[in-house]
Amino acid sequence: MKKNLLARRNLSVFYFLPLVSLLNLFLYHQPLWLYITSQTSTPGLGTWTALFSLLFMVNQLVLLSLSIVSIRLSQYFSYLTLLGNALALYFLEQFGVILDSDMMGNIFNTRAIEAVDFLSFTLLVYLLIYAIIPIALVSRFKPIAPRRFTLILHFFMWLLLGLGGIYSGSSGWLWIDQHAKQLGARLLPWSYVVNSARHQLSQRHEQQQLLADVTTQTSNNPLIVLVIGETARSANFSLYGYQRNTNPALSQRGAIALKGAVACTTYTTGSLKCILGHSPDTLFSTLYEPLPSYLQRHGVEVIWRTNNWGEPPIKVKQYQQASELRKLCSTLNCDGDAALLAGLNDRINAAQQDKLLFVLHQKGSHGPRYYQRYPKSFERFTPVCRSVELSSCDPQSLLNAYDNSLLYTDYLLGNLIDQLRTYSERPVLMMYLSDHGESLGEYGLYLHGTPYTVAPSFQKKIPFVLWMNQKFIDDHQLDLNSLKERTEHTQYQVFHSLLNAFGMESEIYDSSLDIFAKPSKN
Repeated sequence: MKKNLLARRNLSVFYFLPLVSLLNLFLYHQPLWLYITSQTSTPGLGTWTALFSLLFMVNQLVLLSLSIVSIRLSQYFSYLTLLGNALALYFLEQFGVILDSDMMGNIFNTRAIEAVDFLSFTLLVYLLIYAIIPIALVSRFKPIAPRRFTLILHFFMWLLLGLGGIYSGSSGWLWIDQHAKQLGARLLPWSYVVNSARHQLSQRHEQQQLLADVTTQTSNNPLIVLVIGETARSANFSLYGYQRNTNPALSQRGAIALKGAVACTTYTTGSLKCILGHSPDTLFSTLYEPLPSYLQRHGVEVIWRTNNWGEPPIKVKQYQQASELRKLCSTLNCDGDAALLAGLNDRINAAQQDKLLFVLHQKGSHGPRYYQRYPKSFERFTPVCRSVELSSCDPQSLLNAYDNSLLYTDYLLGNLIDQLRTYSERPVLMMYLSDHGESLGEYGLYLHGTPYTVAPSFQKKIPFVLWMNQKFIDDHQLDLNSLKERTEHTQYQVFHSLLNAFGMESEIYDSSLDIFAKPSKN
């Protein structure tokens, strides 16, 4: 008797598939229903009818299509999407993320060591309630499939029923169209399935196209360090007026904060394309030769040091990861981003070319474990949030942890400037900018990666900071007051500004994107 109770029960595929579709419809769409009911313009019956019909029909049609090929295929797809839905629901509800193609790109570019940061008891609860239990329920049944011809007939039957439901709710399509992006990001599993496919297709680049050669270049010997920050927002930089002194080191060293700087995307891989690219085409079309490769090809010695990832393919003199650099830190604390400064002076002195570019790619303030981005000695603002469930933290403790991480970045930049000051005989530039900003609970959002058109300014507005020695200022005849007064800056200015800094001219150079170009008299 006991054996019979535990045995799998045969169930016609025409009952099995609707069971899976109903589970999907009612178990995983709380964020969708909450979004709809939270709108000031409440949708009518037509909207609800159209959405229910669309969700159920699409699920049924996909499962029937897979069953026509193989019933096992539809089973395994059901199990995978139930697991995927549980994970998606966790991030939708706990962090307010939107699962568009950019966010899926973030996920695909997340490494295991970074994914560990999101492990929590709440995640295990979600997996139990929304994955393990539903999968156990569904797996109790063994779907029995009829002939393929019958499956095909049922496919068209559900197609007609679904279209009928959608047509009967046609009065609600205008409302659905107005909210399409927000609704689409909450339709599970199709938000992450479709947008995963969109992201992968967007990554199918042709071979990098070489940019136009440098036509002339000066014989100067600049030393330039480009620091690419992570998840720093200008709203929390005291250089931009934040009430807390999160930039004591930069302030004391006379760093210049460029006003109105914005990121071109809200995720790392996209923003790195912009920072290293010569035009907006580098983000949305063919992958052109990025700045490090371009400079290396034209006689600049380029060293890339990273405690992060996500850069496009680059060809440089030396590529060093933080784990490798820590071996140079026998007497220093080189945990975290401090490793990027290990042996810096020795490497500068060993350079074989006169023109030298260091790129330091930080881990910066990457969440959700902001408290792990700085040593204990930098925990100036307390108490701090030590949970990955950011919505459960006291807002002030979350802000404290984040601000401490910025304070540590400020310390490292100050340390870097002190080392660069020793090279007074050559023009020296330190340029720092973040890849994107961060949400810390404003409007119910956390982290970053929200689609750009609806992302809050906290995820777009970034710090963009310069430090130059006197020789660099004199060589370029810079008017620092004019530099400080400019009110708009973008990540695309890095490429053209550094071309000028290295004394290079090319047909791709755009003076309107050059921070150091002399203002037009017109």
